[in-house]
Amino acid sequence: MDIDNGEILLVPVRRYGYLLLAGLTAATAGVVLPAGPASAAVGVTGTRTIAPGLTLSTVTGTGSALPVQVFEADLSTPTLGVKYLSGTTVSRSTQTVQAMATGGGAVAAVNGDFWDPVEDGTAAPNGTAISNGTLRSGRAATAGYNGVAAFTPSGAGTLAAYTQLYLKATVTPAGGTAFTADQLNSPLLIADGVGVYSELWGSAPRSSATRNATRVREVVVSQGRVTAVNTTAGGAVAAGSVALVGTGAGVDRLAGLTVGTAVTVDYRPVDAAGQPTAATVAVGAHPSWILVENGTTRTFTDTTTRPRTAIGFSADGTRIWVLAANGDGERGMTFAQTAQTLKELGADDAISLDGGGSTRMVARLPGATAVSAVGGTTTAERPVPNGLSLTSTARSTDCSPSASIFAVAPDGKMYLYGLHDPSTTSTTWEYVNDKNAIGAGWNQFGKVLGGPGGRVYGIKADGLHQYVWGGLTDRWTYPVRSLGTQFSEYALPGSRDKITVDRQGDFYRVDSAGNLIWSRLNEQNWTWSIEQTIATGWDKYDKVLAADAGVLYSRAAADGRLYRSHFDTTSRTWVTKEVWAGAGWDQFGSGVFSAGGNTLFGIPASGDLLQYRHREWNSAWAISGRDIGDGWDDFADVAASPDACRLTAAVYRP
Repeated sequence: MDIDNGEILLVPVRRYGYLLLAGLTAATAGVVLPAGPASAAVGVTGTRTIAPGLTLSTVTGTGSALPVQVFEADLSTPTLGVKYLSGTTVSRSTQTVQAMATGGGAVAAVNGDFWDPVEDGTAAPNGTAISNGTLRSGRAATAGYNGVAAFTPSGAGTLAAYTQLYLKATVTPAGGTAFTADQLNSPLLIADGVGVYSELWGSAPRSSATRNATRVREVVVSQGRVTAVNTTAGGAVAAGSVALVGTGAGVDRLAGLTVGTAVTVDYRPVDAAGQPTAATVAVGAHPSWILVENGTTRTFTDTTTRPRTAIGFSADGTRIWVLAANGDGERGMTFAQTAQTLKELGADDAISLDGGGSTRMVARLPGATAVSAVGGTTTAERPVPNGLSLTSTARSTDCSPSASIFAVAPDGKMYLYGLHDPSTTSTTWEYVNDKNAIGAGWNQFGKVLGGPGGRVYGIKADGLHQYVWGGLTDRWTYPVRSLGTQFSEYALPGSRDKITVDRQGDFYRVDSAGNLIWSRLNEQNWTWSIEQTIATGWDKYDKVLAADAGVLYSRAAADGRLYRSHFDTTSRTWVTKEVWAGAGWDQFGSGVFSAGGNTLFGIPASGDLLQYRHREWNSAWAISGRDIGDGWDDFADVAASPDACRLTAAVYRP
């Protein structure tokens, strides 16, 4: 039924949502209604970290018959971001949350705003939408529905808030009087209003947006001039054009615009003070379903139990709680239970997003490479027009099943070992070739390096030599000549630890003047396509070691401290440079090597092999000094293939 509370008029447009009509504003929607049943004290169980700064938990004590899932996001985490999800256009571009999250590179996502039903409408969201700083849809104060979940960059992180944003749209005819418009790309125009439709609108006929109007006028503006005037609204808007649609008295505002008239249409989102918003992401908040405001829970006459999606905000804006109470028809939560749950979790403000069949939460669980539904969902996923997602740029270590480790004995024989699960605490060893040598004569080289793709490099007085291990059947292949005498000095004891190869096959070396030189070999013609000094003053280090593409660990000669740097070879700039990573690395006199992906392995005087794995996002050691073998001091040189592991944001592993 319709709900009429004085100035509030909500008309049901589908099973669990409502569409605002003329006269509804955030202020009139703030009526406090009699209380419905609230939840008991909530508890949090089964917490899993989805990405640094983001956890997924099951919340108990909510009153829901089915599991309630909550994302808690610390938005001050530099690697954590918020992204608006949608199809290409505003209307008729619905997708499932899982599809949008996958396409948007999300680690977690939920459905978004209430929306116009596709059966007889536009499938467009009702409220304001901002994606990556671009306003996709909006409403002036005259049109109501101005509440939003807004996300604003703040330093290295993001601030989140429930706030009010307004469309400021001005139409200025040449030589005429400027007037305002009320809505941008809205699914239903208010009575006596003017709506602006941009090329982002999509294919839905705008006649659906005027379905309650008796007078309609549409003016199409292309390249700054009126090109068409119609008494019915059209569909898609051409690139470089806008359509102005008036209803009722709004038609009169458009009366002076005739074909050929020069006209400027300007629109932007502003805050309550009329200033341009700094929010780069926003999704609309239905004014009747504001759950918590300034620490006080709202109360509702609607006590139905349904699937719910909601979001809560901390008072300081650095933390959000995103809740999904899944259900199947009658199961889920009441609005009051949802409000109480978010308040008890810590929210100072909270809003309901669309619920019912639209409710959906997805997450990329630890170790997974794709998002999947969470929370015991029992219904088929409904395509929706928009959503909110959390993204993470934090890189974790991801490894192939085994890392190849090449060890050279003093008599020149080379042995190959396979280290399974090299980034975990479940490592096991494989002795390739039944403990027999895979080569001889390697003691001719003063330094042996591991490279990607089975490459092994030896350095002696005449320069650098490359060999490629093809397995027990194909054995070794190699060029017949030196690849560069500029590497000869790294065969000497004082320099042999100052050269390294990363997982891309790029070389980094410190010369006698302390220059850090980046080199890249073109294997098509066996020439060096890059020879570039990228840093100076590195003579203070007695060891450099590549542990991923452009990731270098350097050991200070004076005190054994370890530093980490990251050089981006695409932009040729430093991402981070010489960041302290630990102390005591001078204990590894018998060698330090890496299998890539921030894995390090050190051989101290005892001959044990100690395993380490460094976390890039918090500069902490996930594995530190784990003993995985002994007798490694029997070898003159040990190297690993540096591409066995990689750093990637496509998977999270703690």
